[in-house]
Amino acid sequence: MIIEALKAFLIGIVEGITEWLPISSTGHMILVDEFVKLNVSAEFLELFLVVIQLGAIMAVLILYFHKLNPFSPKKTSAEKRGTWRLWGMVAIGCIPDTEPLSLGMIGMHGSKASNMACDGCDLLIAVGCRFSDRVALKPATFARQAKIVQIDIDRAEINKNVETDHHIIGNAKQVLELLNRKVPQYDHSEWKQYVFSFPTETAYEEDAAHLTPKQILNTIARLCPDDSIVATDVGQHQMWAIQHFRFDYPGQLLTSGGFGAMGFGLGAAIGAKLGNPEKTVIHITGDGSFRMNCNELSTEEFYKAPIITFIFNNHRLGMVRQWQELIYDCRYSQTITERGPDFVKLANANGLKGARVNTLEELEAAIQEALAEQEKGLGYVVDCNIEEKELVRPMVNGGTHITEFLVN
Repeated sequence: MIIEALKAFLIGIVEGITEWLPISSTGHMILVDEFVKLNVSAEFLELFLVVIQLGAIMAVLILYFHKLNPFSPKKTSAEKRGTWRLWGMVAIGCIPDTEPLSLGMIGMHGSKASNMACDGCDLLIAVGCRFSDRVALKPATFARQAKIVQIDIDRAEINKNVETDHHIIGNAKQVLELLNRKVPQYDHSEWKQYVFSFPTETAYEEDAAHLTPKQILNTIARLCPDDSIVATDVGQHQMWAIQHFRFDYPGQLLTSGGFGAMGFGLGAAIGAKLGNPEKTVIHITGDGSFRMNCNELSTEEFYKAPIITFIFNNHRLGMVRQWQELIYDCRYSQTITERGPDFVKLANANGLKGARVNTLEELEAAIQEALAEQEKGLGYVVDCNIEEKELVRPMVNGGTHITEFLVN
């Protein structure tokens, strides 16, 4: 009761000091870039932070930006607060996957730990987040138990899809650095134990006789340099790459995000290689997406931009088929791609080598050959046969609550 009264009092103070600042009539919208110029940011943020701390026993931070990493090499605000970090697709890499409080992507194909943390937290801080329909699948129930604080440089994103309790308009890096200087050390052992009771990554039944998506991506990550740039197309392979590869810096993953552009990956990979000739560039694609832009293998060879392409070949338009199976009662239509071209021969026709792999041993040998070809300035295509029944897991249907998993 005392805490609730104090929270109400402090929120009243925050609303009351709006007359200092050039802000909106809501009393909750703060233009950071403007009040920093007025030299009152420290005073305001101290009050704002007190409000946040009182409602943040179980905090979650959602990140949606990837052009920069706002956290210093020292303890970040998330580490100091015991705050879990989740992210949307385009934010992957802004916090390394190896960080102990990283839970992975949130949303329709987010990790179970991420979705459960979002559903159970009492404070949700959204940085550069537009709350798309792949994240806030049912806006009316999304983080309904939590206070939501939204930080964004674009005023139009505030309250567009999800109503927030507080919001700050400003540069994400600047805002987080200001907040980080004011955050004390916290320890929420019980909250961590609860969140870690849920998996952060999908487990597969694996053996040497056939390849699984996780097995392929783990092998790529193990044999290729840690700083390799990854470009994807759109579909199941895109989600698998996000779930099972390890991304450690902003821009390491190139993907079309909300545009959903099949055929994006190879062109993006060529651009990445031309801009970063010293790095290994990996193109992750599906047999459906690769058909959209496979003619650019000739561009790759002409400009001597060696890309290693991995085709997750289930002979299906996999994501469409998954929806048909899980949501439309197995009414399959126009998703079978059991026809040409032969992708290895297509690579050969464009002056590149390639291999078709069915086992882990064959995959490892193909990657070693691909890395050797890369040293010669030549690309390589690896056609990975996977089973058509493989699904992206977990999955939450659109329009349903974030913890209502169709597939676990």
